[in-house]
Amino acid sequence: MQTRFGRWWLLAGCLSLGAGLLGLGCGGGGSASAGGDDGGDDGGDDGGGNGAPASYVVFGFNDLGMHCMGQDFSSLCILPPYNTLRAQVIARGKDPKIVSAGLAVAYSIPGNSESASKTNFWTYAPSLFGVNLALNTGLAGKGMRGTMDATGLGYYEAAGIPTTPITDGQSEDPYQLSQIDVRLNGATVATTRAVVPVSWEMKCNLCHSPSDPAKTDDDILAAHDRRHGTSLRT
Repeated sequence: MQTRFGRWWLLAGCLSLGAGLLGLGCGGGGSASAGGDDGGDDGGDDGGGNGAPASYVVFGFNDLGMHCMGQDFSSLCILPPYNTLRAQVIARGKDPKIVSAGLAVAYSIPGNSESASKTNFWTYAPSLFGVNLALNTGLAGKGMRGTMDATGLGYYEAAGIPTTPITDGQSEDPYQLSQIDVRLNGATVATTRAVVPVSWEMKCNLCHSPSDPAKTDDDILAAHDRRHGTSLRT
């Protein structure tokens, strides 16, 4: 009996957790509808066929558990600032639908509005990547705030956000939260927050010049030259 009651408590806990998750990122009903991903149904229908305006829920997520980036780009680039944020919007109803068109999905990172003063990436981007980027614009053309693109894969995406782990208040935070707002005809119909993980604590000096971290980049280039016959160090 103890085991049976234990299972019932576990089931009740799981159901409660599921109900809580469904409540995340919910928004009020829109005044108009947005098309569902099948291109034929109206995402504004409540699923019962009565044509009532839909309410929406949005789920935000990152494409990686942690984005690593270099802190100094004067010698080399291991990884640039390049954080990718995604959002999936669902129209609630008897038959919930993934909404992949007809909505504007905006993103921002409260407390982190710019990156150009926190890294020298934009100084060396032309020589490293052959592109001249506007300050605070990433390699994929996205800034620190803007509008996500519809991917055609059932979610919206902002690729290559040039986020650093330094906030506008100059504190280091590798787990900053983004703000995601779903808008229909200018009205916000759903919102949520999602972590934007980024860190430059790669600790390459643990293997490359551990006794003198200032020479880590030089040691990496020397190792590459030695193994691949290049002349990157000079």
